[in-house]
Amino acid sequence: QLAATCEHALVDSARAETEYRKVIETDPTDPAIVLPASVELARLYTSRSAYSELADVLGVQVKLEESLEKRAALCKRLGELYENDLRDPASAVDAYRLLLADDPASDVACTR
Repeated sequence: QLAATCEHALVDSARAETEYRKVIETDPTDPAIVLPASVELARLYTSRSAYSELADVLGVQVKLEESLEKRAALCKRLGELYENDLRDPASAVDAYRLLLADDPASDVACTR
C-alpha cells in the first residue's frame, strides 16, 4: 500500500518502484505477494519504456502465474517485447517456447 501511495499521491514512481521491489523480496516464491506487486512494476516499466526491467518482471510473472490463460498472455507479451523492443530474438524464441509448452497449438507461437 505504501508503494501505491507513493505513486498515486506523491507521484514518486522511483520510490514506488523501490517499495514494490521490497514487497516482492519479502517472499519471492509466493504468487499472492509477488504477482500484484510485479503487475504494478510492469505498469511502471511500461510507462517509461524500461524494457529490460519489464522483461525481468514479466519473467517472474510467467514463473509464478498458475492460470494457463494468463501465463500464455504473459509469454506472448514477453516474446513480443524481446522480439520488437529489445531486439533479442533468442530470448523471444525462449518465451514463445514457454507458450508452446503450455499450448502446443498456439497460433502466436507457431507463427513466430
